[in-house]
Amino acid sequence: MFSVTTVSTPPTYESLPDYKWDLYDIIARGRLRFKVKATQEAHVALSSENRETDDMYHVILGTWNNYESELKSQTRSKAMRTSFILSNMEFREFWISWEGGTIEVGMGSNTDDPFLTLSDADGPDIRHIGYRTLTGSGEWQFDLPAVQEHVAFTSCKELS
Repeated sequence: MFSVTTVSTPPTYESLPDYKWDLYDIIARGRLRFKVKATQEAHVALSSENRETDDMYHVILGTWNNYESELKSQTRSKAMRTSFILSNMEFREFWISWEGGTIEVGMGSNTDDPFLTLSDADGPDIRHIGYRTLTGSGEWQFDLPAVQEHVAFTSCKELS
């Protein structure tokens, strides 16, 4: 069951938008579940700081006109053909997990079947999540703990 916070990312076409870093500190959580509705290019950043860093991980869903997805670090990259993984008509559910230097990305509620995996023993200690969409707007729903004492959303609403 999703206990979600819904946020929107504005349409951007001409410049690379900054990640939004308004989610809580995820120390030791090890997993993120979310839904996104976007035409293409839904990005999630996994970072040791509450900002972009050189060594953060990038998860890119629906790149190359929604035909491919990618998981990359500063030194490694894995890509897979994922035709039309995103939709601007409906929310699609995804998950990202990290433990012991291994990052996994999957779709739906089945957490035993990642479609992207990257092992990076020298990666950062993941403590923060950033998100953005490129070439269009996006709507996001994050499965977050019920108590969020220090979140500062600018355009969100709690759903029950």
